[in-house]
Amino acid sequence: MLKSPGHIAFSIFSFDIYWYGIIMSISILCGLLVILKLRDKFFQDVTKDDIFDLSFALIVFGIFFARIYYVILDYKYFTKNISEIFSIWTGGISIHGAIIGGIIATYLYAKENKKNFLKLADLLTFGLVTGQIIGRWGNFFNSEAFGLPTNLPWKMYIPYLLRPEEYKSYEFFHPTFLYESILSIFILITLYFLLKRKNEIETGTIFFLYITLYSIARMLIETIRIDSILNVGIFHFAH
Repeated sequence: MLKSPGHIAFSIFSFDIYWYGIIMSISILCGLLVILKLRDKFFQDVTKDDIFDLSFALIVFGIFFARIYYVILDYKYFTKNISEIFSIWTGGISIHGAIIGGIIATYLYAKENKKNFLKLADLLTFGLVTGQIIGRWGNFFNSEAFGLPTNLPWKMYIPYLLRPEEYKSYEFFHPTFLYESILSIFILITLYFLLKRKNEIETGTIFFLYITLYSIARMLIETIRIDSILNVGIFHFAH
C-alpha cells in the first residue's frame, strides 16, 4: 500500500519546504545530467553552452506554461483564490503546459541562434522523459494523480478531504501517477534504443515518437484516472 507522508518535508525556521518542490528540483537536475551525458556520446555538434543557455529558458518557460495551463483548466477555483495562482510549490502543474513551454523555448532559441530545432528537440526529449519519471512522484506526496478505487496490493491511500465527492466512501485508489512513471521508463528505453541507430533515422524522429508514445500512454491512464481537472466527453485534461 502507498500512503503519502504529507506535503511538507521539513521546515527551516518558519519556512516550509514541500516534497513537491524537492521532487521537481531533483527531476530537473537529473534531466539535465541525462542531456549532458547523451550530448557527449550522440550529439557532439550541440555544444554544452547551447544546453546551459537553453536550460534556463526551458525551466522558466516550462514552469510558467505548466502552471498557466493548470490554472486555466481549473479557472473556476482560481478566480475565487487569486492569491494561489502562483503558489506552485504546493503542487498543481500540467505536463502538457510544460511540453508546450519547452517547445516554444527551444524553437525561439534555435531561431535566434540558427540551430537545428529538431536536433535540439531529439536531445532534450531524453531530459523531458527523465524528468517525468522522477517528477511524477511529486504527485505521490500531494496525494494526487490517482485513479478509480482498488484493493490491489499497490493501492494508494487518499485522505478523505482529497477524494472526489462521489468516492468519499473509498479509501484506496489506483496510483496512476506510478503507472505513468513506469510507462515513461519504457518510453525512455525505447527512445534510447532508437538513438543508438541515430544515423539511420531522420532528425526529429525521436521527438515525434515521444509525442506519439506519451499520448498513447496518457490515453490508457486516463481511462481509470478520476482526478483530472477537466473531463469533456472522452477527452481528459489533467496535470
